[in-house]
Amino acid sequence: MSIDRIEKLKNEWKYLRESSSVLRVMDKFEIKVADVDHFDTEIIQKCTFNFEPAPRVIGRFLGETRKFINDAFVDYRLRALIEKDQILMAGEMKSMRDYCVKLKSNLAKCLNECFDVEPPIDSDGYQHILLESCTSKVGNKLSQRVDLDITPKGDWGQIDLSNKMILDYNLDNCLAVTWYNAGKRVFGMKKAKVLNVEVSRQKYA
Repeated sequence: MSIDRIEKLKNEWKYLRESSSVLRVMDKFEIKVADVDHFDTEIIQKCTFNFEPAPRVIGRFLGETRKFINDAFVDYRLRALIEKDQILMAGEMKSMRDYCVKLKSNLAKCLNECFDVEPPIDSDGYQHILLESCTSKVGNKLSQRVDLDITPKGDWGQIDLSNKMILDYNLDNCLAVTWYNAGKRVFGMKKAKVLNVEVSRQKYA
């Protein structure tokens, strides 16, 4: 090992030793310092819309992130997130086996915020969003857009459903999807319990 390499490692160790940051994390084969809340966002992402035992969330985080972290530390961060009102808790925080956690949001809130709508709740207890991809010509270019409709289910007889994707969802985080193309049903998903959603946005030309 060269003298320069030895000096570099000595300086890195001095920095790590003297840093006031709580954590030391491995990042691309380098050890770096990190604040105590470094993993909080990832921990929140492992929570779902429904209450689950804390050990299940902790195990999901440890299993999917594959980081060398003690389960007691993740339990500590869950409790901190509860105290900061970033996730919800049920039970008693005696031990990690005595309480459950869930996201503060729910499926309906996520979808309504994503599409910037507030569909009425129909008699079946569900909200409905109808989507249709449309192409229009602007000059010599084709422009694509998605039309959105929140017409109540009772009035669907007045609109054309032949090319729409229909999202049905309720406050219990159940979702059903139906897609019609050229008047034919080409896809259908029966009501299923949704644990979490990840929203990404992409701009189409």
